Amino acid sequence: AQDLKVQIDGWARNKPHFGFGGAAGAMLLNQLVKDSEAGEADRILREAFTIPKDLEEAQRKINDVAAFAAALRERGSSAAAGRAPYFTSWFWWIQGAQWQPLHLSAEQSLSSMGWLSRDSEDQGQRFVSYATLIDRLTDDPLTASYVFSWVSREVGRSAQVLGMDSTLMDRCNWSYQLPMTPEEGSAGEWATAVANTRVVIAELKRVGDMLADAVTEVLGRPVKVRVPGIYWVPVDKAIRAGSWMAWQVVSDGKDTPSIRLNVDAGTVMLSFNPEIFQNRKGMIYALREAFTEDLPEGLARMKQTDVDGKYVFVEVAASERWSEIALPLTVGALATGQSMKESILNGVKRLAPFLKRFEEEISISTLDPEPSPLHLDESGISQMYERFCAEENYPTAADKDNIASGELFRQLLQQGRLAALTKQEFRRIIASRYGSPGPQSRLNAAIRDADDEEWSRVLSTIDFLLWDEAQPTEERVDKVLTDERLRVRGLGAAVAMKLLAIVHPETSTLVYPFEGEHGKAKILEFLGLPLPAATESAGRRHCEANRTLQSHLHGVAPGDPWGQMRFLYWLRRNSESGDTRDDREVAETGSFEQKLVDLAADLYLDPEFISEIHSLLASHKQAIFFGPPGTGKTFVAQKLAKLVAPDEEQRLLVQFHPSTSYEDFVEGYRPELRDDGALAYTLEPGPLRLLATAAADDPHNTYVLIIDEINRANLPKVLGELLFLLEYRDESASLMYRPGEKFSLPKNLWIIGTMNTADRSIALIDAALRRRFQFVEFIPDSAGTNPVSKVLRNWVEQNRELEVLPDLVDLVNSRLRTELGGEHLALGPSYFMKPGIDEEALRRIWKFQIEPLIGDLFFNDHERRQKFEFDTIWNEFVRTTGTAE
Repeated sequence: AQDLKVQIDGWARNKPHFGFGGAAGAMLLNQLVKDSEAGEADRILREAFTIPKDLEEAQRKINDVAAFAAALRERGSSAAAGRAPYFTSWFWWIQGAQWQPLHLSAEQSLSSMGWLSRDSEDQGQRFVSYATLIDRLTDDPLTASYVFSWVSREVGRSAQVLGMDSTLMDRCNWSYQLPMTPEEGSAGEWATAVANTRVVIAELKRVGDMLADAVTEVLGRPVKVRVPGIYWVPVDKAIRAGSWMAWQVVSDGKDTPSIRLNVDAGTVMLSFNPEIFQNRKGMIYALREAFTEDLPEGLARMKQTDVDGKYVFVEVAASERWSEIALPLTVGALATGQSMKESILNGVKRLAPFLKRFEEEISISTLDPEPSPLHLDESGISQMYERFCAEENYPTAADKDNIASGELFRQLLQQGRLAALTKQEFRRIIASRYGSPGPQSRLNAAIRDADDEEWSRVLSTIDFLLWDEAQPTEERVDKVLTDERLRVRGLGAAVAMKLLAIVHPETSTLVYPFEGEHGKAKILEFLGLPLPAATESAGRRHCEANRTLQSHLHGVAPGDPWGQMRFLYWLRRNSESGDTRDDREVAETGSFEQKLVDLAADLYLDPEFISEIHSLLASHKQAIFFGPPGTGKTFVAQKLAKLVAPDEEQRLLVQFHPSTSYEDFVEGYRPELRDDGALAYTLEPGPLRLLATAAADDPHNTYVLIIDEINRANLPKVLGELLFLLEYRDESASLMYRPGEKFSLPKNLWIIGTMNTADRSIALIDAALRRRFQFVEFIPDSAGTNPVSKVLRNWVEQNRELEVLPDLVDLVNSRLRTELGGEHLALGPSYFMKPGIDEEALRRIWKFQIEPLIGDLFFNDHERRQKFEFDTIWNEFVRTTGTAE
């Protein structure tokens, strides 16, 4: 093997047209021989280079070489198993056999068109799939490989040489003859259906990538290429029979409009798509009102609908429910690269004014119209209440806890017991248990600062509000809000209504505010009930609204004010989210699954990986992302959090450090100067308590707490009783500083921790804590099985960046594995994902980021540090790497 290496190396250097001088050829041969024990490579290579008699034997031989490379890689070699198919088959071809080498660039072309998958970990199967496909396509495999290799190089240079596959509409039609779900037809037929749809999507993406820069130039705005998943409705695995590709305007704000290339069983068209169902409420109504004019000739308003069993685009009137303004295209106009480019860019120019108008006239306007009033008679409202109980499983454990809290509060506020009410008890009453009146920082401060005399006056005000029946309730409320003798700083109408609802539920509802999204006015308007006059006093407005709601709810959940409140909010929420779109339209225009696919594309990760993380959090509520620095743990956590919790108030990032305490994270006493200059200590909530309270008050939205570098703190000490609550979300426990109050972690609060394995191994994390979190690896591994391993290569390929970068980083990581005995200190891709990176930029990154990191790893070991200096690594890489193929 050593003699072969020397001779092949000398021969290949002078014959670049034989394509063996690069990383998958002479370099791999060099690694297999140099990095193995004496004679170890002889047996493997002698057997592998013997010409196989059939595909089965070819697959076995390639897998033997791949396994050998993988074994060497575990010992610190840079040999890559993925190079075995080309390497082994090249030796068969050079001997004059019938076998053609698996040209990597040809494989890349076929993969980009959806004809081949490159995801198989079985390297021999890669060759079998490639050879089988080439044989099906032509009687001249060698010429075909050269053609596809040329295609790969030309596409890589952005040359507009390839038109769109003219069979796409036929493929969409064919989909209706194939199984639409896994349950229909045989496994083979289902596999054909999936492959067929993948080809359509891959071809549209290829066209999108090829023209993205040109579309950006026409629109004057940067765009990103989006494609859908292969299913209409992912949860049902209903395969799509038509598809699209979108050039979506890049923006940091809401989802933005796009120009789409659509294909279905009867149409190929370019369209302006406002992404209406991904944007704010009311978008579709605003569109109908703004885009009412007659369209220029050749353009039409379109929507997708079922026609004779096929889901296709049809033209509709301006007054109807339409989703896009479209320009039909012909297959012939897209047949060649140049004609396709001209046709599409001319279409983009015609559609660009609609995109511009959309951004100027609609996206900046208020698009949150109220839902139509819900008019329900007594029978209808009873039926809806039954549906609410069934869908919400009412009463849940949390409901029962709140009802119990309400009963406790009622006892504390009884007239005969009121004089004994403590400040701590009152603060518990005005907090979020039994319904939240909103943040009460001013009132809490007033209660904290109150001396005995002032606290006695506060209790007198509460007694007047709740028990002075000589005056009507509305007048008592107004006096508490306006009379200087009764006013308490910070005690507003919402708190007054909560106190009244606790003690007198027969006349007051548990909807405490009047204004705002959760106020009585919105509920009344939604139900089509009369609103109190705006000129009335606050007390009169509240009390009149209470009477109207109580009358409307007569007979619904009698004696259960908590259930009535939950039912009212459920009714309004259900109306806002409900619509009559079928599942395919939801999936097509804005499903959450599609957003996960888009997020994965933006992160250069596999969609399955992001979907798996989301499912993990949805079921387990807490996870820790762990891996070396630069692997994107915090970045992915933030992007995912923004997707599931789009409102900034629904997510929070905190960073742990060695001095982080329970008081910093959960709650603790803080010193504060009182008005009289005295030092006082008040119990203040930390980020966990604040976000948990917000989540409990808003149970139908997801909240996300990201704890960066979670392993740097003393976790059992910082988390305290939360260790129990993390595992048992249905239970409650007393917190350290509130022994008489029960606290629970709401199920809609997700917690994502991140930890660098360079700082601390998972093995050092407390076993009880490990059991409570799901751990997700972000580690570039030697086998390339972790999705993070593909991020840098995906980024380089999709952005046409420095081609040698992934192989160079793989080389360094291989060396680090050898020196350090594991994957946990590999270099992450984030260091190198800098647009326009070249050798000089790489050198700076290495000097100021990589070398200091490696210096920490090999402290006081100058010789080992030198092995990883940029010049050493770069020169060795250049010496052992030629031009691939």
